[in-house]
Amino acid sequence: MMRVIGGRYRGLRLSAPRGRSTRPPTGRVRESIFSALGERARGADILDLYAGSGSFGIEALSRGGRSAVFVERWRPAVAALRSNLDAAGAREAAEVFSSSVESYLADPREGRRFNIVFADPPWDISSEDVVGVLEKVSGLMSRGAVAVVTRRANDDVPVAKGFDIEDRRRHGDTEIIRYLKE
Repeated sequence: MMRVIGGRYRGLRLSAPRGRSTRPPTGRVRESIFSALGERARGADILDLYAGSGSFGIEALSRGGRSAVFVERWRPAVAALRSNLDAAGAREAAEVFSSSVESYLADPREGRRFNIVFADPPWDISSEDVVGVLEKVSGLMSRGAVAVVTRRANDDVPVAKGFDIEDRRRHGDTEIIRYLKE
């Protein structure tokens, strides 16, 4: 059972579809990410790629985020995400794109800038593909913005142009990599 761990939606239960197509992050992973982000979520515009049930973006909205865009292609996850946004009363601050990350990044909204980007891709996506996603999303990020990527521990760490690795942390079988946009 996932719950929002901080902010105004604290304690809210988040639904997630059953099956192997999603891998909801543990509370420990989310707590580590948001402890490291500190107050950066307050007033931020968030992009949640490979959003699944939306736990990262909803957590950021709970902690004072201004808006969130969620990108997820698996229909059961999109349904769970919309249900979670409704339960939080956060639909007005959110946009949900039911598409692949690649399709979304090929045709983003003009002029949109994000302060925080979350990318929690399936673990079978290569590090090279993650680098491609980071390099495409870079144009949508403000200077000094943060990208948080989760990967399977012991996978190659994606190194993308235009980003400095600000921090790396491991929790069980998950590695969290926080990038700072140059």
